[in-house]
Amino acid sequence: RTSLLAACTRGRRWRDALELLDEVETPTVAEVTAAAAACGASRRPDAALALLPRLQEGGLAPDAKALHTFAWAAGRGARWPQALEVMRSMNASGLSLTATDFYGMATALCESEDAILTLRGQMRAEGLQVDPLSFYASALQGWHGGGGSSPQRLAEGLLRRMAFGEL
Repeated sequence: RTSLLAACTRGRRWRDALELLDEVETPTVAEVTAAAAACGASRRPDAALALLPRLQEGGLAPDAKALHTFAWAAGRGARWPQALEVMRSMNASGLSLTATDFYGMATALCESEDAILTLRGQMRAEGLQVDPLSFYASALQGWHGGGGSSPQRLAEGLLRRMAFGEL
């Protein structure tokens, strides 16, 4: 079933993915995650977010891949603040998220250096600390481009900020 759901992602057939998932009596984390990915690929963040309760109702603990997928699906494009809110609610509901996990997922959604730096400031304000090198690594790992900037420019900008103690 997971491979069928993955095919829905590639074909951007989010409705088909949701129908397939509805046919499963007790879905696995991987199946719910695959359906969320199909919603995300189709730019249907609300449909992806509607799947979160299925994990909780089924007593399923999402793994790192599931958390990343839900955050990505929620924050497609420039809507990373919504994804950040999803991660906050996951954290508040008792799901174990480390600061590095939080940054890694959220920076995967940011589409500009300014967004990444805004995120860093918000996380500091909320008391989530992560060392600058971990933040730098997660920002580059998650970079999908955007804002006309290349990964090299992002790396240079973040390294410059680290050198001046701004991260």
